[in-house]
Amino acid sequence: MKMMKHLAVALMMLLFAQLSFAHDAADQSMTAEQKQQKMEAKIDSKMQETQTMLAIKPDQQAAWDGYKNAVKTRAKTLFDAKAKMKANSEGTAANAPKVKGEPKVYVNTAAERIDQKIAFEETNIKTLKDQKSALDNLYKVLTPEQKKLADQKLKIK
Repeated sequence: MKMMKHLAVALMMLLFAQLSFAHDAADQSMTAEQKQQKMEAKIDSKMQETQTMLAIKPDQQAAWDGYKNAVKTRAKTLFDAKAKMKANSEGTAANAPKVKGEPKVYVNTAAERIDQKIAFEETNIKTLKDQKSALDNLYKVLTPEQKKLADQKLKIK
């Protein structure tokens, strides 16, 4: 009986590992454009779900649209900045599908990669401030009940 349990657990772990590997392989085989489209579709879906949950009224629509646009702009800007940073850092060998245990090949110095990371984080902060400004404008027109819902639903990444 104990042996059967161990065997069942081992089989479940093997299945999970295979599913995980298949998911990673699928993500790696996607082009940057496909990844961006997937990200944008996910954002659109979450924003629509949140708008419905908040029951945005016509007089709140402009502020909601401003917030939604800030979120989408931030996501696209960071996606592009990250892709640019990766393209400027890693050589062609690193752009091929990743093989576990294989080291990355860098085409620039560690100091240059730090400079790129600083530029990325500065972009992150700027777009986050823009998103915060749009959120402040949205909160000005939300009811107290909507604000409570938004505080629970809105995730800032």
